[in-house]
Amino acid sequence: MIDERLASWAASLDATETVDALITRGIPAGRLWDARRCADHPQLAVRGFFEPLDHPVVGRHSVMRPPFRYASVDRWTRSAGPTLGQHNHEILAELGLDDTAIAELAELGVIGTRPHGVDA
Repeated sequence: MIDERLASWAASLDATETVDALITRGIPAGRLWDARRCADHPQLAVRGFFEPLDHPVVGRHSVMRPPFRYASVDRWTRSAGPTLGQHNHEILAELGLDDTAIAELAELGVIGTRPHGVDA
């Protein structure tokens, strides 16, 4: 019953009006912020809480910085996390495998760039 009454009362108000009305009556309230849009939050943006990052799969997006600053560090995140298998060739070559051996591992499904069962 209380849910229906609250829904009926709040139906004619927008979020800001609802929060203001509750606070005026001594009820702690605040707008819910969509976590997927945190990088758009004005206070976090002004504080430089996020920095842009280019990723080969998801494109340019914002990532959190550490919650502290050093005068000597302008950007904390210098590159995106690697995609699956992105550095296979480099690492296996450093370990002494030649191109033929690396290609054979890929052909056998020992290494790859996408999970098994996922088509390109």
